[in-house]
Amino acid sequence: MANLPLRQLGGVGVITDASPYDLPPNAFSSGNNVIFSEGRIQRAPVFKRLFSPIRSTLSYDAAAGTYDANANLYNSAEGGSSNASRFVGSYTDPIAGETVFVADNDGTIRAYPGNVMSFQTPTTGTVTNDNPWTHAQVAGLSILARKGMRPYARNIKNDTLYSLMGGDWVSTDTASIARGFKGYAIMLGVNKNGTDYPTMVKWSNPLQYSTAVSGFQWDPANTNYVAGENIIGDMKTPIRDGMALGEAFVIYSQNQLWLMEYSGDLNVFNFRRLPFEGGILNANCVVEVESKHFVFGSEDIYVHDGISRQSIADGRVRRRIFNTLDRNKQTACFVAHDSVSKLLHFCYATLQDEASFAGTAFCNQAATYNYKNDTWSFVDLPNIVGATEANASLVSNSFPSVTNSYTLYNTSYSSFSGGGTPKLSIMLGIYDQSKGLSDSAVYAVDLPTVGLVNLPANTETLKPAYVERVGISLDTQGLPLRSYKTVQCAVPESFFDDSTGTFTFEFGSSDLPEQTPNYRSKATFNPASDYKIDMMVSGRYLSYKISTPSISNFQVSGMDVEVKSLSKR
Repeated sequence: MANLPLRQLGGVGVITDASPYDLPPNAFSSGNNVIFSEGRIQRAPVFKRLFSPIRSTLSYDAAAGTYDANANLYNSAEGGSSNASRFVGSYTDPIAGETVFVADNDGTIRAYPGNVMSFQTPTTGTVTNDNPWTHAQVAGLSILARKGMRPYARNIKNDTLYSLMGGDWVSTDTASIARGFKGYAIMLGVNKNGTDYPTMVKWSNPLQYSTAVSGFQWDPANTNYVAGENIIGDMKTPIRDGMALGEAFVIYSQNQLWLMEYSGDLNVFNFRRLPFEGGILNANCVVEVESKHFVFGSEDIYVHDGISRQSIADGRVRRRIFNTLDRNKQTACFVAHDSVSKLLHFCYATLQDEASFAGTAFCNQAATYNYKNDTWSFVDLPNIVGATEANASLVSNSFPSVTNSYTLYNTSYSSFSGGGTPKLSIMLGIYDQSKGLSDSAVYAVDLPTVGLVNLPANTETLKPAYVERVGISLDTQGLPLRSYKTVQCAVPESFFDDSTGTFTFEFGSSDLPEQTPNYRSKATFNPASDYKIDMMVSGRYLSYKISTPSISNFQVSGMDVEVKSLSKR
């Protein structure tokens, strides 16, 4: 009898692109709705409903136990469809603090200071299309852009509504991307009077804090200012996005990266191509973390510092992501940062039929990377269109004064003094009744039971969590590949935050390396009362699966497995 001590089960994560029998014992060949942190398997963050994107504070009928469906509905003059939302962002208001906003495909903008809806749509000039929105906050101004639309701008302190880009911006010009850099507003992918300049970079005069929208200067011919524009002639495909990186600004096309650096002379900026390939999949597919860019590329996911590039997905999950990515929905892809949990969610629409929300119009899966522990996992997404990070403003009910469970309310019962949370990952999901998603919602993406927001996981979005390892040969433990092994007992190191939480452990085997395992032993395990699992499973290649439907946070750090070598046939 040999004891197989599996430790640091969260140390390697999910690796889908290598043959399972080539993986170390503590790696997993598949998994969903889990993360790997500090050597442990944990439940991934869940979706906690903060508010509806098309309602203000809801009117609650305590007698009926329901919300008034017509309370403060989205103004019908501005659309009224809960599936119109396409983007969620945030800006810092000097009075209201950090404020979440939602942008629709018809040009409507709604902000939620204190979770109460406030329309901020320009009074004229809105257009309808499904191109990706981008947002920048520069010098106290909030700027929004998307292809086919004249950009919006708003002085956050003084303006109640966005306006069409003002100053000397030409009324017939549009831009695809709005960003900020060193006090300049940057526009990428410009269209001038109906003519596309897909590799043009356009910058404003430097902005003073809280400049009026009418004070923008964009005309490169005006020698009184340093506004300018540049067409990157050697860029072979259109600009898809750009983002500041330290003292430089990186411009991304489909397959190239260019650096834009402040020159301090009459040119204002210099441009040069970076010496490595990569590009970007879509707008909003890059985030800066610890002075590096993490990029959802066209064919790979990589990190760079402006000097060198390194894939973080190749040989691990790259092939699965890009082989199953729905290219017809490429413009829905984005990257979300969860700085609390040290996670990056690379969000996309997958073609995999086994996805929990298969066939949705927007993102139904995230390849989730823990950049602190260098591990990958996968998470179900409930038809998500975008994400931001913000300090959520929680309008709290007084718990003793309500007659129903606080979890029924649109506002939250929170222990944070002052009604605010630390910076949260926030996502916007679109309703799809065919997938059980009855309403669009702005969600806090937060750990269950131990998270920052004292709200329950939204049950419509909650899916089971599991990890699976197949093809365990035990050759590194000295057992020959041709030998039959029998698993007789397993002793997990695990716990739930909730004592009622249970795991399902399944053990199986196969005789050939690439053969689908036959699971012949299945047991329910409660860490609060059980300590071992007895079984009898034999084969040349062993497999096991740990799953749970429980909402509570859990941890699995290790497991002892008793194995006996029977024969060598």
